[in-house]
Amino acid sequence: MIVPLLQSASIGQSFIDPEIELRVQEVRHKDENNPLSVLEPNEIVVAKYLAAGYTNEQIAAKIGFRDKRTISRTNGQIYTAWGLADTTTDEKVARTRAALIVQTGRFLRWDESGTCFVLNEQDKWVEWEIRASE
Repeated sequence: MIVPLLQSASIGQSFIDPEIELRVQEVRHKDENNPLSVLEPNEIVVAKYLAAGYTNEQIAAKIGFRDKRTISRTNGQIYTAWGLADTTTDEKVARTRAALIVQTGRFLRWDESGTCFVLNEQDKWVEWEIRASE
């Protein structure tokens, strides 16, 4: 029983169930495209508090910083890492977009008109379809 499996593997064929292989590929893609993976550990903490709706002052108090300007600088680093510094002149818009990125766990991009695009499973930017709840 094992010999045929080894022979198949030696010529590049998989002996993993195709459904399991597909799921592994989906998880790998999600992990590789996790926006938090491009952030430093302190930036991840700040991004999560930002996404939960905390102000800079509240975040600073939560993580033990005396000055909210430290959080403002960290926000700027997050915005830069996610490409929000280039496309957003308003800090409130950048903050909202960063919160959406954290909440969805996906890279998002916006064009000049405000249309949001998401990186799909084929690594292509497609328009993000927002479904209104019925």
